[in-house]
Amino acid sequence: MSQDSLLLCGHACNSQYDQIKKAGTNTVLGTVSVRVYPALNGTTSGDYSIVTVSGSHNLQGSVWNGWDSEGIRQIYGYNTYLYNNLDVISCGMTSDWKSGQIKDTNATSIYYISGGSITITGMIKVLPNGSGSETGDSGGPYFLEINNQLYFIGIHSGRIGAYQYFTPYSIIQNATGFYPYTYGN
Repeated sequence: MSQDSLLLCGHACNSQYDQIKKAGTNTVLGTVSVRVYPALNGTTSGDYSIVTVSGSHNLQGSVWNGWDSEGIRQIYGYNTYLYNNLDVISCGMTSDWKSGQIKDTNATSIYYISGGSITITGMIKVLPNGSGSETGDSGGPYFLEINNQLYFIGIHSGRIGAYQYFTPYSIIQNATGFYPYTYGN
């Protein structure tokens, strides 16, 4: 899949072919080309959307968080080898940078909503250090940090109780061929 794409959580988009706009503006970034999220009382493997970018938007291999001293951090690559008790970090739009440990590499998350439930399999279950994710963090990236360098490992889906769940990059890559931008690309 072309690198001129953005990765979001599936539940952030209403349907395939939705137009995604830059936050707080009417500027269209692109159109949802792939959406994986279960229908009511359904099941999927993962929770993600891929947005094909239109126009001349400048995609970079970095993550920005303007709420703290971290600022812009480069993404140096991606990693698909995940295991229990591995330390990970995430960056949420609402909750900022968080750290935690993987507790299950093949978890199922079940969200109960009005009229039924949705089930997402193949998820990674993380126990955060301190407070967990908040509303607005969905779609935020998860990373391994190795020698002060970030390696992309997945995107945030949600929180159930004390645990956070994310779709591992391996599910997305295997299903779509998506490769993230990395520093120097």
